Amino acid sequence: MGLLLTLVAAVLVGLAVYLAMTPRQGFRFGNAPPQEKGRRAEIYTEETLKGIKRLVWMSGIPVPPLLVRPVQLVAGGLVGILTLTLTRNVVIAVVVGLFGFQGPVALLRNLALARWRAADNEAYVMANTMRFTLPVQGHPVTALRQTVPGLQEPLKTWLSMALARETIGGSAEEGIYDLGLRLGHSELQLLAEILRADRREKPAAVLLSELIDAWTERIRGDQKRQAKLSTTRRFANGIVGLPMLVFLLLPILSPNAAAVFQNSVAGQASGAAGILMFAAAAYVVRQTIRKSEEISV
Repeated sequence: MGLLLTLVAAVLVGLAVYLAMTPRQGFRFGNAPPQEKGRRAEIYTEETLKGIKRLVWMSGIPVPPLLVRPVQLVAGGLVGILTLTLTRNVVIAVVVGLFGFQGPVALLRNLALARWRAADNEAYVMANTMRFTLPVQGHPVTALRQTVPGLQEPLKTWLSMALARETIGGSAEEGIYDLGLRLGHSELQLLAEILRADRREKPAAVLLSELIDAWTERIRGDQKRQAKLSTTRRFANGIVGLPMLVFLLLPILSPNAAAVFQNSVAGQASGAAGILMFAAAAYVVRQTIRKSEEISV
């Protein structure tokens, strides 16, 4: 029984550390954001989508935001209890339980960041397509409507909802601008301004070309930064996550060594101090990585 608990705790802690420190860039879960019924399905604003609500919407997981905290409590409690059973150290159990508590939110952030990057790439392709179809379509909104059906998720659904603003008395520009606000995407906000400018009989082709040029430079900078961050993540996972896993697997790898940390006050204090140091390192690395990412989620 002790062996099974050790393996379960090690797997859960390893997953929590990995999720907390390594945003996954290519994985997507679900294609469409949760929607409300009826007329309010499209009326989301920056004020109504903050915190956990915004995170759930961006991640694409169709679950009520109110369930996130209970899931966190259950995950943190289970991981903490398993760790306490294995280590018999309250401090270690609390620290590792906090990793388990943050696991569900870290998963949402990883999925949200992956979907944001997918939408960013697709929006860039859309803007370039609009630049070439604009002379044929004659108006940027018309060109945009012709382009949206061929886009990939999640941007296809998001833009379709934004364009639907006109059916309830609003405008496509307002919908796209609000979408840019919710996503923290400045280029989409500028695209909305270009659409507004064109409706005021100002040329959009030149403005769109300037936007794409600036967008291209930003994407190149993001790619270079992501390459550097990937190396930092791998290194951090190795120097922080691996020792924590080894410590929790110590009862299997070396029962005598594990007993030193369990059967004496000095051993318990040493184990607690070590876990606190690793937790502090994990927090510093994760905060540094999050500040360097393209979007705050």
